[in-house]
Amino acid sequence: VVNKNVSDAEVPLEVTLHIGLSAVVQESKFDDSADTSQTIKWDDVDTCGADYCQDCKDTATGTASTAIIACVTKFPAGGLMVKRRVPRTDCYFFKFMSMVSTFMGLITLVSSLLSFSDDCWTSFPDSIEIVV
Repeated sequence: VVNKNVSDAEVPLEVTLHIGLSAVVQESKFDDSADTSQTIKWDDVDTCGADYCQDCKDTATGTASTAIIACVTKFPAGGLMVKRRVPRTDCYFFKFMSMVSTFMGLITLVSSLLSFSDDCWTSFPDSIEIVV
């Protein structure tokens, strides 16, 4: 809960951030009014103002491409599995290449998600007090 001071009276302003690889969604609720939502792309953020925000921005933009590469490595593994479905065309080479491409995709995806978790989810503070 973030408090915003308006004419010496504290009025609750509740802001929730949903941090993603390509954007941040900010949901705000001021007093008893309706919820407002705003999507801010990381590319549109020039300065964050805090080290944890800049670290998260750098990691999120880098992790997005790494996650895409990890997903793309699944296609060769799928093609190799199709070749292996018939006993006549199954061989140890296809098995080995399928295992290597699947393992590399898994390692890439897990490492990118762990770095995103460290720099974005765990480094952001639980609450920020803003006085206007």
